[in-house]
Order: sequence, then structure tokens, then C-alpha cells
Amino acid sequence: MNSPSPRRCPDVPHEAWYAAAATEEVGRQPLARRVLGVPVVLYRTTSGEVVALEAGYTGFRYAPDGRCVGVPTQEHVPIGAMVHAYPVTDDGSLVWIWAGDPRLARLQPAPDPAWLRDPAWSSFGGAWETNADVRLLLDNFADIT
Repeated sequence: MNSPSPRRCPDVPHEAWYAAAATEEVGRQPLARRVLGVPVVLYRTTSGEVVALEAGYTGFRYAPDGRCVGVPTQEHVPIGAMVHAYPVTDDGSLVWIWAGDPRLARLQPAPDPAWLRDPAWSSFGGAWETNADVRLLLDNFADIT
């Protein structure tokens, strides 16, 4: 079982789902993101499942559960080598990562932005970086009225 995720942003909720990417952004090639200050890599397995891992060492190979399965120039993988694997879900619009204790993810379903799949609504996508504290952004987006 994975240990709880690293806490790099102590003043925001961690026992929550965070949108990390649009569904169409995540493919077989690794996609780098930051979730609450933690570098994360997203990709799809050959069966199409989304995997979210804390970014590991360059060149090391990891299984979807975070276990290291290969190290360049070494015949054997060091005992205990692994990265944090995040619970993840893809709702067809967004890929969500559970930022907290993985054992609690099943108790709280990810938000369902059904309107993003509704043909009566129009939307736009894309990603941008904002040079602001995450607490300011959460406050800003939560108070849209």
C-alpha cells in the first residue's frame, strides 16, 4: 500500500481531488504536472488506464503502482525503490488526482463536471501557469459570485 502523499502545500486541503489535466492531454507519453507543489507524471497504460506517479529519477522505470522495475546500468533494482502512486480517475473530461492519503480516496468520489460533456454547453481548454499562491487562486475561484 502506498504511504500518504508528500505534503508540500500545508495550508490547503489534501484529502481532496484535484483536476490535473484534460482527458485528451493524457496519452502514452508521460505528461508532467505539479499538484500542490509536487511534481507528478501522468500517462496511460497500454489498456488505456491513467496512472499518476510522483516524478522519479530520470531513466528509472516504474510500474503503475510506483514500484521501481528498472534502473539504467544496474542489473538489480535497489530494494524498496519506489515513488508515490496517486489514486486517479478520468471522467471523460478531466483527469483527477487524489492529493491526500490514498486509503481515503474511495470514500469521496471525484467531482462530476457533467456540463463539460453536455453538447448544450460550450467550453474552452488549455493550461496556463499563474505566479500566485494556491490559496489565493482557490479563494478567487471559489468566490465567483
